[in-house]
Amino acid sequence: MCEPLEIPRRTRPGGPCGEWGDFILAEQLELQQPGADAWCQRWNHRLPTWRRTRDGGFDPEAHRVVRIPEAPAKRFTVAHHYSASWPVVRLAYGLQRVDQPPGPGEPEGGRLVGVLALGVPMNTAVLNVFPDLVPLKESLELSRMCLLDSVASNGESWACARVFRDAATKGIRGIVAHADPVPRVRITADGPSYVMPGHIGHVYGHGQGFAYLGRTRARRLVVLPDATVLNDRAAAKVRRDETGHAAVERRLISLGATARQGEEDGTRWLARALEEVGAAALYHGGCHKYARTIGPHRTRLLLARPALPAPRHGPPSPSPFTPEERRNHQMSHGLSPTGAKILDANDDGLVAGHPAALAKLMSDGLVVPHTAERGTHRMTEDGWTALGAWWKENPGRSAPADVPGILPKLPGRQHEAMLIAARRPDQNVPGRDDPAYRAGQTWFRGSTLRKIAASGYAAIRPEPYGKGQATWEETGRPLYLTEAGRLYARQHGNVDVHRRRVVVIACGEKKLPDPNVNEYGNPLPGHPAGELYIGDYHRSLRAAADALTDPTLIFIASALHGLVPLDRPLHPYDVTLKDERAVTPETIRWHAAGLGLDDADVIFLGGQDYAALLLPSVPHLHAPLAGGMGDQRGQCARARDDANVREAWWKKAATLHNEHAAR
Repeated sequence: MCEPLEIPRRTRPGGPCGEWGDFILAEQLELQQPGADAWCQRWNHRLPTWRRTRDGGFDPEAHRVVRIPEAPAKRFTVAHHYSASWPVVRLAYGLQRVDQPPGPGEPEGGRLVGVLALGVPMNTAVLNVFPDLVPLKESLELSRMCLLDSVASNGESWACARVFRDAATKGIRGIVAHADPVPRVRITADGPSYVMPGHIGHVYGHGQGFAYLGRTRARRLVVLPDATVLNDRAAAKVRRDETGHAAVERRLISLGATARQGEEDGTRWLARALEEVGAAALYHGGCHKYARTIGPHRTRLLLARPALPAPRHGPPSPSPFTPEERRNHQMSHGLSPTGAKILDANDDGLVAGHPAALAKLMSDGLVVPHTAERGTHRMTEDGWTALGAWWKENPGRSAPADVPGILPKLPGRQHEAMLIAARRPDQNVPGRDDPAYRAGQTWFRGSTLRKIAASGYAAIRPEPYGKGQATWEETGRPLYLTEAGRLYARQHGNVDVHRRRVVVIACGEKKLPDPNVNEYGNPLPGHPAGELYIGDYHRSLRAAADALTDPTLIFIASALHGLVPLDRPLHPYDVTLKDERAVTPETIRWHAAGLGLDDADVIFLGGQDYAALLLPSVPHLHAPLAGGMGDQRGQCARARDDANVREAWWKKAATLHNEHAAR
């Protein structure tokens, strides 16, 4: 029986990371020095170590590579590899130490000190780099390569050569491999702990004859506190309640999330669970991608794209200081130039940056871990003091003073939210209740919306039938850009944004029939308002409205329901403005306030009776149509086809708004 390997346990009261965190940081920084690409990575209980390739010492006589069952290969990989996961594997190989007995559950023949697995990539399209090979049948991915830290330098090159030789006998002719350069950090009670410091794939590009094909697509990852990634497929299972969602939910609950409550929607629960466990969004610039052919006549097989120079860590830029000057410069304010750059870009004390640099700031007591959408760490009092001293020594790099007439710039995340809202037709700052959240587009958490609302650049609008004004904290409703917010976007984002252009059209008498009930006897929700009215007159109004503005800014003046958006489900009704059930002016007033029509240029297309109903609530309303229905349909057709007509209408609407505002 082999002796169990001990996990290094080092502590030091000096810093949040402890000596072990400093050791990882030192190794990571050393990888950035000249010749640092000549390193090879090892693992032991998910902790990384490194070997210099020039050190050598690997004994081929004491090792062998054999194909092993998947079960022991999976146990070994989950126990030692940083990902603690096992992919879909076609061929599993073990690197055995023949002069030591196998451990419990390990294959006969020697102690298992490494596993190499050829498997199925998450996206089989990555195998298309071999145009002459059949994916998954003649080409596979090197999904895992995990060697213990007891394996001497160059052991992986020797093992890969034998794995590829055996795989070629099974009909495999092409291998794809990836190297992840982005570090992974696990948040613990004692501070951050590095799970994977990142690597460039030196063994592939410089040791095994792989062709370097660049980097994969950049993407956004959701990283959990245990440094694992919640991939898009797992998240989709929860949102759609698909098979396997229970396992994903148990995984999040084990990290501190509360279970679903009653009939809680999967999408809302997932968003809440990720916030509770402290998940963080990580921008991943893409993995390094390598490919090579194996087997006889491998040189005759072509790659779909030309090879690029393999990545190397270049020599550092010459320092403008001597070592003594640099030490004195850093000690004067406790900051290195990189640390000062990170702190200077803080967002209300929240910062983000390269994990190695943040670990150095943590060891100096200048930042502490923090979970937020705008950063991963929070500055301490010492951090603010050090930044203030740095500002004094670098006055030219301090934040510029406010310029008269120029609005002050918001911190990074709030600034991004403002520009995204300015580019949307509805000028809505997308929060969790916005369709952008459900569509997987950019959205912003409540803390960001709260700060924007406090700045005055965006505000909520009164809810229909609400009582007076309310703050964002009291309602949590969507935020819309104010005039100051639009000015901010023009000054700081060069976005040509002005008041929204809203079109209100009259409803129609002719409607689709009631959908009644579905096949199970349950009532159907009705038709979208934009499809309910099918009369020729209404369709003419709608065609002109579509040409005038975005569909999200078109509303229908319903004799029964008031101002409704195009996507609101409605059942057919038989009500006119003269009926007792007709909408009241008070309802129109609250609808107009809730839609923010006082801060929009508004055009109304319809008859004079509806215009008279709207004018008390929207006094700057422009109603360009005149005459009978036939005349109005002709005017709508001209507006639909002639941009000059449409622009003249909007200029008149803007003039009416300005005149009303001046009064």
